[in-house]
Amino acid sequence: MAISRSDGFVDLRVLPSAGGLANEDSVWPSFTDIMTVVVLIFLVSLVVIMMRNTELVAQLSDSVSQNETISSQRGGLELRIASMGDELAQLRAALDQTDSQRKSAEKDAEQKQIEILALLSDISDLSKVRDLFAQDKAALSAELGDVNAEKQALLSDQQEMRTEIAALQDDNSTLAQDKAALNAELGDVNAEKQALLSDQQEMRTEIAALQDDNSTLAQDKAALNAELGDVNAEKQALLSDQQEMRTEIAALQDDNSTLAQDKAALNAELGDVNAEKQALLSDQQEMRTEIAALQDDNSTLAQDKAALNAELGDVNAEKQALLSDQQ
Repeated sequence: MAISRSDGFVDLRVLPSAGGLANEDSVWPSFTDIMTVVVLIFLVSLVVIMMRNTELVAQLSDSVSQNETISSQRGGLELRIASMGDELAQLRAALDQTDSQRKSAEKDAEQKQIEILALLSDISDLSKVRDLFAQDKAALSAELGDVNAEKQALLSDQQEMRTEIAALQDDNSTLAQDKAALNAELGDVNAEKQALLSDQQEMRTEIAALQDDNSTLAQDKAALNAELGDVNAEKQALLSDQQEMRTEIAALQDDNSTLAQDKAALNAELGDVNAEKQALLSDQQEMRTEIAALQDDNSTLAQDKAALNAELGDVNAEKQALLSDQQ
């Protein structure tokens, strides 16, 4: 719609004369550009929100897979600890059996020592009567050699027992090293737990950012309402301009007696004014259509907000499930 001024009056005709084309001034294209920018801002914001939601779902799936991996690793560690406990029980049983064998060997050694003492007493007795029993000296010497051999066997058994004790001590040191390795693995599990907690903190930060985006959408909605107020103000201004036009037409009708030669021109201008009125009415109908579209957009924003709140509720439920799984 073009507006031009001729003889101090505003020309609101839809199709002005060719002479007024040089002074055309369009208002509605700028309003269309503003509404186009508003719709583009809304579409870009909606695309950003959808992308953030997609990233949040991907991060949630990654955190769930990491939790499953940690659970499987924890099960493997528990199985390994159980097997290590079984091996430790077996080693303790073997150690107890070795202790019982050592005790029995010590008892045998004590018995042998008692027998050796008895033999020494017999030797002392035999030495007293060796003159009488010289024929038995060789046999006693042989028996003494057997006793010495048994003594050497006992000494060798003791040496083997010491070797077994040293081996058991080595096994104990190996068990201590395995225990230290298990403690290190438990430290790694705790570190992974801390990493999971930090990931959850990042998720909370992203949820806060999403809430900030929702507040931004609310601000955009308020801005749209303000623009609607401006449009209503412009409509009131147009209505006041129409009232002024009616006043000018009444003044022209009062001067009809003195300006009879301009009657035909005034009638033409009245026709143009009526056409402009119809154009204004059609523009007002378009404005009502745009307002209805904006209301539909607002309802769509409200539905998107409800969907985002539902997704946030799902995120909180999954977060509580993750915390309960960790506990």
